[in-house]
Amino acid sequence: MNHSLKTFRKTYKLTQAKVAAMLGISKSLVSMVESGQRKLPEAALAAFQTLVEEKRNHSAGESPIPVSFDSIREMHASHSMTYLAAYKEDCEHKLQHYGHQWKKWLEKYQREAAKLLVAEKILEAMEHTQPAAPQVTKAKKDLVHALNALVSIIGEKPELLKVKMAGLQQELRTLNGMLSKHNPQENLQAMLPQPEPGSGLH
Repeated sequence: MNHSLKTFRKTYKLTQAKVAAMLGISKSLVSMVESGQRKLPEAALAAFQTLVEEKRNHSAGESPIPVSFDSIREMHASHSMTYLAAYKEDCEHKLQHYGHQWKKWLEKYQREAAKLLVAEKILEAMEHTQPAAPQVTKAKKDLVHALNALVSIIGEKPELLKVKMAGLQQELRTLNGMLSKHNPQENLQAMLPQPEPGSGLH
């Protein structure tokens, strides 16, 4: 499928972003499918097969089948479910990645902070009474090393990770609310714009 998708895109001179919009998925997922890292979700696969068939019919000179406004709304809602589900999956992967980064940062910070506290205690207890003791010499080196390490660790700006995680968590709450209803397609369809009075699209 990865070869077919890429071949199709190249044949019709489409960008990954354009194909993603056509299939209702994210551009990153198109890239991963083309490189063989992921497979198309079932709904996107069905949309791709329909798209291939439409392109063939168009090439053969067949006229497109006329559709009603209601059918357009249903199609929009269906595509929305697909790309929202794909976007939700992307958000979950990013949140997991940021969570791992935060955990690693916290472990580094706590490790160096612990070394600093130990060195400070040793120096507080022995520096004035035994300034030449090996433990004091080592504690001074450990203190400088820990201080430098902490400055470097703090410079990684971990707060930005927390901001990104909070944003993703909020997005996931919204996405879950949109996709976990009893009838998510009906829920999404209700959110789509309604025709203006007098537009003739009632």
